[in-house]
Amino acid sequence: MKKINFVIAILLAGMFSCSKNSSNNPAPALQNAKVAVVTIQPPAALNTYAQSNTYAATVVGYVQAANGIATFTSMLAVPPGGTNSAKIQASNARVAATASTTQTWVYTNTQTGESAGYQVTDEGTSYLWEYFYRASSTANWLKAINATEAKDGSTGDLKAYDYQGTNPSFVTAEYNWVKTANLYTFTYTDNSGGDYFVITMNNDTSGTISGYNGVGTNAVLSYKYTWGADGRGTWTIYGSDGITVSSNGTW
Repeated sequence: MKKINFVIAILLAGMFSCSKNSSNNPAPALQNAKVAVVTIQPPAALNTYAQSNTYAATVVGYVQAANGIATFTSMLAVPPGGTNSAKIQASNARVAATASTTQTWVYTNTQTGESAGYQVTDEGTSYLWEYFYRASSTANWLKAINATEAKDGSTGDLKAYDYQGTNPSFVTAEYNWVKTANLYTFTYTDNSGGDYFVITMNNDTSGTISGYNGVGTNAVLSYKYTWGADGRGTWTIYGSDGITVSSNGTW
């Protein structure tokens, strides 16, 4: 399974890293609404086992990949130097439906003509965050990142678009999360590679990772890892049918 592709975030970060903050930019309440995704923190002992066991190390790698969502959520903020603007309509994806509950900011690099747009919408019980890119003043706005989350933090979703690819509407990566009182469930889908994995984490830091080849109804279980609060764990690799156990063990 492929690790997370950070190309989109890197392009965005590099494009606007030289801009300066504007002291004239107002700060309405929606500007302060942030995605409250949880950082997955398995037991510290798991890192110790990972130093000598390749399967434990694989678990640590997938956790780090899942936590890579922070690369995208860090972009969901007013662009440095951004000022209030009219609502953005992207050409490659759905945008916020209700303009009256939307705040929009735009920053334009006067040297390159490129623009970044950031939009937050209060949808009642949830927020919608959108990040856009425009190559020039005459080009269409393209959505790069779309995220939604319930205001109580119980569910959320983030999509990263291939906005500079041949199909800007293609969602190259998607993250979903569900939080309950005792369990956190996080799913990362690599639509480019056609696979996904699911991490569950209990309050005591024990958890599981299940990986699948394919998406939707065609998905087949490929592997599963489990670990306890003490960092000790198990691993199981499945055959192409998703049922037959090819190999397994413990650490």
